This record gives sequence, C-alpha cells and structure tokens, in this order.
Amino acid sequence: MAFAHRLTRYFFALALLLFILPVAARAADPDVDLTITKSGPATITAGNDITYSIVVTGVLAAGAGPVLNATMTDTLPAGWTVVTVTTTQGSCAGVGTGTANCTLGSVSLTIPVTITLTAHVPGLCQPATAVNTATVAGDGAAFTGNNTSPPVVTTVTQPILGPGQCYPPGSSVSTTKPGSILIFPFYASSPTSSNDTNTRVSMTNTHPTRGIAMHLFFIDGATCSVADSYACLTANQTVTFLMSDVDPGTSGYIVAVASSGPDNFGEGQNTGCPISFNFLIGHQSIKLPVSSTGTIGNTVLARTRVQTELEAESVAAEFGSPVPGCDPSSPTAVLRFNGQPDGYNRLPRVLAASSIASRADGNSTFLVVNRVGGDLSSGAATLGSLFGFLFDDAETSYSFTLAAPTCQLRGTLSGTFPRTTPRIDTIISSGRTGWMKIWGTTDIGITGAIINNNVNVDSAASAFDGGHKLHKLTFTSSAVLTVPVFPPSC
Repeated sequence: MAFAHRLTRYFFALALLLFILPVAARAADPDVDLTITKSGPATITAGNDITYSIVVTGVLAAGAGPVLNATMTDTLPAGWTVVTVTTTQGSCAGVGTGTANCTLGSVSLTIPVTITLTAHVPGLCQPATAVNTATVAGDGAAFTGNNTSPPVVTTVTQPILGPGQCYPPGSSVSTTKPGSILIFPFYASSPTSSNDTNTRVSMTNTHPTRGIAMHLFFIDGATCSVADSYACLTANQTVTFLMSDVDPGTSGYIVAVASSGPDNFGEGQNTGCPISFNFLIGHQSIKLPVSSTGTIGNTVLARTRVQTELEAESVAAEFGSPVPGCDPSSPTAVLRFNGQPDGYNRLPRVLAASSIASRADGNSTFLVVNRVGGDLSSGAATLGSLFGFLFDDAETSYSFTLAAPTCQLRGTLSGTFPRTTPRIDTIISSGRTGWMKIWGTTDIGITGAIINNNVNVDSAASAFDGGHKLHKLTFTSSAVLTVPVFPPSC
C-alpha cells in the first residue's frame, strides 16, 4: 500500500513537471517586439528641406504572429514642420505640423516598413545642431529599450549672405531687415500722365541658392478692392516694375507674401501656402504731381512733380513652413501678426511722423496710413476711427480725430486735415516744426508714410523735398490677415 502511494505521488509529480516545463519554456521565449532605426543628413542649410528615412521592423518569436496596431511618432525640433510623410504600409498624417504620426497596422518580420519624412528647416536663426528621434509602439511589443531610434544629429548652417550673424526673426517689423512679407505703403500711377504720376516697385531675393514665389496683393486705397498676381524670383534676383504698367490709374498699397511655388521656388510643393522665407527686401520710387510755382529772379519755374524713395516694411515669419493651419485644399490661409511661433512679427499700433515742417515756409506734407487686416479674397478691412496728437516744438499737444471709412487714409496736411484747435498753421508757424502720433481707436495694425514737397527747394537752402516711413512707437499682436491660396504659375 505504501509502495502504491509513493508510485502515485511519483506519477503526479512527473505529470506536473511535464506540464510546467513547456509553460516555463514558453514564458522564457522572447516576446514579440518592434525595432526602429532612423537616418538623415549630417548637415542642412536653414530654410531648406531635410529628408529622413525611418525603418520599423518586427522581431518575432518562432510561431508567433505579427505585432498589431503598430504606430510611429516623430516629433521634430522646435520650429520645424512636416512637408511630406509617406509609408510603404499604412498611412501617415501631420503635414504642416511639428509631429508626424503613422498608423502602420500589422508589422511582420519578413516585411519591414519604411517611412520617408521630409521636414522644412525654417529660415530662422537656428541652433548649431538639431537632434531628432522617432518612436514606435504596438500591441504585444513588450520591450521598450529599442522602441526609440538612435538620435540623428544634424548641423544647421545659415545661407551665406555675408559676414556677421543672422537677423533674429523675432525682431520688430522694419525697413532695415529681410522678411517673408513686404508691405509697400503707397503707390500711384496715371494712365495718361505717367511722367508726372508713377511708382516703381522693386523686390529682391537675397537667398543665394533658393528662389521664391511672391503673391502680390494690390489694394485700392479708396475702395479696398484687391487685385493679385504672382512674381517669381530666382536666387539673388531683383525685379522692378512700373505701376503704370501693372495697375494704371489706381492709388493704394501693396502686400507681398512669400508662398510655396514649384520646384526651386520656395517649398517646391506649389500649393500657394504662405511660407517662412526671411530673405526678401524691397523699396519703391514715387513721383507725384504738384501745382505750386516758385520764382527765381525774373524767371517763373513751374515745379511739376515731387519724387521720393520709400523702403518696404519687412515682416519676418517666426514659424516653420508652411504657415500653421494652411490647407492647400482650402481657398484661404490666415496670417497672424502676433510675434509667436505660429505667426509673423507684430505690426505697429501707434505711428509717429517726426519734424513736420511749416506750411508757411512752402511745405506741403502728404500723409498716408494703411490698415493691414481683413480678407484679401473679398477686400481689405477699413481703418475706422483714428485718434492722434499734433505737437508744436514747445511740447504742447493738440488732439484730433479722423474718420477713415477706407483701408487707406491719405491727404495733405491743412487747416482741416486733421482739424485741430487752433489750426495747424498756428501750431506750426513759419520757421517752426512739429510732430504727430496717430493710432486706431480699436486694436488694429497700421503702417504709413509722409511725403513732403517744398516749392522753394530750388531757391532756398533750407527747403527740402522727400519722404519717409512713419515711425513705430508701439505694436499690436492682434492683427490678422486672410489671404487667398492657389498654386502660383512660375
């Protein structure tokens, strides 16, 4: 009996051992896992596109099935954006954002998945190096040690524009730096008297290797209607055109936006989306008719026109490309002048005109103020009500208001423009000067200029012609401009 009992226990232990060993062996088998590798160039020039190759591979135990619901995520360095992302299996998303996400489905050992990611390195002042990794995950992938790719370290170089450091993209809108948007404050032309009334507009692409598609918006200052066209500049190219050829008989202002064109022009995607391309500068030459006359001895000299040069305002992009939120399938894109990584430089809120000369000394000062806002697919936004102060040279201020139901305020300073008490001729009398500051009663972005004509410029040493942009005293981060989006024809 004792022997039988021992035999029973022996067979029970043997059966238990035979059951446990396979289970333990199976538990010791390697689990289903995923690995990921990533490769890319060692150097890239700011403003260009960079392409990475990402490979996801399944590591499987004998007889095990594929990894299910595999996903890949690649968060790009700050300011970089996804241009395209494709995969040999599954689908990817994230174009126009800073993160690429791919849904790969089932990954097997025999068929690795290759993802090709092209990202835009914005034309901003970049750090010396950029580090990027990608991660993978999936159902049944137990190990995480190899779910992050080894980092790809890329040295970011600046386009060689000359010696010195790059212009910080976050610096204020200015006429002295390159940008992605150019604002030309005033233009005029005559279809019949272009010798006396005309504007020559010049734009220059300072990038040494890349071209750009410029979306030009010609805004009628009286009606706020908009006409647009594209101008395509190759690397290091400057273009010049006369407004008498382009928009004869119209006065207004121009907004030029760097946009994605075909190969070798911007992003090369040919979407028309606004992009980061802080390499544009511009200026304009303006001549306007005058009717006053001056005398030199016994000879009467009729001055038929005044001529001046005005630099374009350059507005830098502070984002990667394209502008965040731009969908090529959408008819419009929103440009935010907020000084943030999703927008452009802030626009002026308060403008000032320095050293306004006396009308009693033969001066005639022409003032221009523009609203930057609205939807340019239908019309620019109006200025509305403006408020300001006129100062004499003894520091006394005189307030005024101006009603501007148009997008461009323009007029010659006089006793009624602006209406002050007392009038401007009393405030700025003969031999004296003054200055002015002006802003919208609502929080709007504005630009402007003044142009002065003096009838005595040919006979008096103290008489001068000329013009300049209005100075910027404060800024707003609320200005928004909507622009139409369609592919350029370069």
